[in-house]
Amino acid sequence: MARRHRLVQREIHKWERRGLIDCETAARLRDDIGKQGGGFAVSGVLIVMSALLFSAALLIFIAANWETMPRLARVGLIATIILAANGLGAWASILGRRYLADALWLIGSAAFASGMALVSQMYHLSGSESGLHLVWWLSAIVSAIALRSRALTMASILLAVVWLVASLGDRGWVEASLPISAHLFPLMLAAGWAVSLHTRVAMARDLALLAFGVYITALFVAWGVVVPIATMALAALGFVAATRMEWKDAANLAPHFGLELAMLQHFLLAGVLLHVEWHQGSGLVVVASLMIAGLTAALLLGGKESSGVRRLVYAAFAAELVFIYIQTVGTMLGTFGFLTLAAIALAIFARLVTRFERRVAPEAKESAAP
Repeated sequence: MARRHRLVQREIHKWERRGLIDCETAARLRDDIGKQGGGFAVSGVLIVMSALLFSAALLIFIAANWETMPRLARVGLIATIILAANGLGAWASILGRRYLADALWLIGSAAFASGMALVSQMYHLSGSESGLHLVWWLSAIVSAIALRSRALTMASILLAVVWLVASLGDRGWVEASLPISAHLFPLMLAAGWAVSLHTRVAMARDLALLAFGVYITALFVAWGVVVPIATMALAALGFVAATRMEWKDAANLAPHFGLELAMLQHFLLAGVLLHVEWHQGSGLVVVASLMIAGLTAALLLGGKESSGVRRLVYAAFAAELVFIYIQTVGTMLGTFGFLTLAAIALAIFARLVTRFERRVAPEAKESAAP
């Protein structure tokens, strides 16, 4: 978001210099951009990180002295920490100390989870680890809605991932079928996405899209190669649709890095999973061809407007060539075939990139011209 603000400020300066807007309008625009906030504050991030470390230290201290405390004192200590952290967080929020409030609310959330675990241990309550994480996630997402906390919104996405991993760990990852409860994960991510619109945390939407890859991987382990095939097709269609959506740049709907970048990431994940299944012979040729074709199409369709798409395409293309080389280096004939095909592919790719950059260059010159 800070980078976006810098780019907008630069454009305002250009408009003012070229006489498109007067000084008063430029000043009002700069003031409006400054009021939007959303910039990156190192001090705020350090405060949140210190809160996480303090939470871990506090939980270790409680666990180490748990047996020496009376039961009533144990429960009272945990309740005091939860109430104090949330109360001080609300006070900091009223004062406008957003990062401090988020840090305190994280401490309160961690204390709530530790309280559940330690009380269940104290009274020998039965239950699975995934159940504890589910209740923790629910408390985090309700608190994020009530407090409009950005940190708790992000934490709810991460806790959903932790819950999925824990629930799969209870049954084992390598199974013919997933437990029915595992299919709640997309709904949990959707809930986190909706809450992020309320709390205005664009990064949480990016994290939710990335976290969906964990679910795709779990489906692949359980159901096999049909999952990455379907994912690759749907991600390709989603990428094309995302590049054609007129509302994709709306701050309240589009993710921070762009929906097209998320679709490209899932396309690459599907390619990696297919390479796990088919990494030799004709299967390798088919998957590598799909990957190279998909990356080229992504560059031509979305690379013009998104530098993130361009960087990801370049990195993925290089990684794909390295993987093909590793798989074919065993024989002289295979190495010769790899080098020949790689040279042809690189030549074609370079030609496409050259044409693409030539199309972008004139438009950049026109926008910079006085």
